[in-house]
Amino acid sequence: MPSASVTGAVIARYEAFTIAATVPVWFHEAPASASLPYVVLQDDGTRPEYDFEYNPVETTALRFEVYHTSLASADAVASAIRYNGGGVADGDGMDFADALDLTGQTFKRMERKSEQRFVEGPRSTSATPVFRVRMAYEVETVRTA
Repeated sequence: MPSASVTGAVIARYEAFTIAATVPVWFHEAPASASLPYVVLQDDGTRPEYDFEYNPVETTALRFEVYHTSLASADAVASAIRYNGGGVADGDGMDFADALDLTGQTFKRMERKSEQRFVEGPRSTSATPVFRVRMAYEVETVRTA
């Protein structure tokens, strides 16, 4: 079902990926009871601009935060988000996506803008360090309704 928001459409796209069966995605924050691995999708806001015909062109900033027990495993999940098992330029994952299931908006582009890696103190129930990969994306749409 099409989503009225970019965030909803991105979550729906992720949930269709192979990795979603073993690594759930949470919006904004994971519950305290969530066990590793998991992904959190953050919505960093939408910036509206207008083209020469006054059509609203909206750029939404999103961040995927991958949480896992090792850096190698977090990197593997991040790669699955970027490419969903396809080639780098195939558009099967979030990188170079060629469509989002949206209503009231026309999809233009989805582009990864940055990527960072972190290690945190104990956050899991086993009191081991948690490794995190953060990927920032921009999604550009034209509002039609």
